[in-house]
Amino acid sequence: MIYNFNLGIGWASSGVEYAQIYRAKMFRNIGVDAKFVFTDMFPQENIEHMTKNIGFEDSEVIWLYTFFTDFKTAPVTYTLSDLEKTFTNQEYTKNVKVRFVVMCLVEVITFIQLIWSMIMMTMCIVLN
Repeated sequence: MIYNFNLGIGWASSGVEYAQIYRAKMFRNIGVDAKFVFTDMFPQENIEHMTKNIGFEDSEVIWLYTFFTDFKTAPVTYTLSDLEKTFTNQEYTKNVKVRFVVMCLVEVITFIQLIWSMIMMTMCIVLN
């Protein structure tokens, strides 16, 4: 088994991701099992959509944040329109402000994670 590590992947992939998919295709052709591990946090996206877009198979992708759970990389199966269909006989409105608040909270959490990482790195340097 060959493991390839990368920080993240996006809709506009870099040369690193294109090199990874090139390797994935080569490994498939010669029958070698390979996994592509992504370590970045994707709080608002499904990593499967981005990895499928560039050409990875779901079975080749490991997202670090779900690796220790029973969740597998897979496309979204329950959409917003599916949810809206459950609200029969009720009036409701989409609240853009709620989405904005959630996005702000995600940004704050990401900032806190960054600060925590910096503190931990500083502690490691000081202790060594």
